[in-house]
Amino acid sequence: MSKIKLSASLKNKNENHIFKGKAIKNGNIITYNDDSVITKIIIDDIITIERNKDYQITINLKEGIKLKGKYITNYGNFKIETYTKTIIRKEKYIKTIYDLYINNEYVDTFEYIFEYSIDS
Repeated sequence: MSKIKLSASLKNKNENHIFKGKAIKNGNIITYNDDSVITKIIIDDIITIERNKDYQITINLKEGIKLKGKYITNYGNFKIETYTKTIIRKEKYIKTIYDLYINNEYVDTFEYIFEYSIDS
């Protein structure tokens, strides 16, 4: 387990959310607290992003494939899918561009970029 510095941004046509701070890297899992939202990134053949607060959302990303995820809220569960247009992987850097669908309806295209370095 390592402490790391993380920079992450999530953009769509209406917003650009940026996180800069500390995270924990344990093997292929990075976990951080983004304004009281626990975020976990699992880097594998499929990249999985989980966010938990008053809701739980799990999205799965693999280039060129539409994958199912989870979206659980106090108002019920929703069918969620992503279609990943692009994944760029470099050492300690990943950029993804994906379309998000909720209940079979297109929501928006998102760009998620994160990079990290070992915290000294």
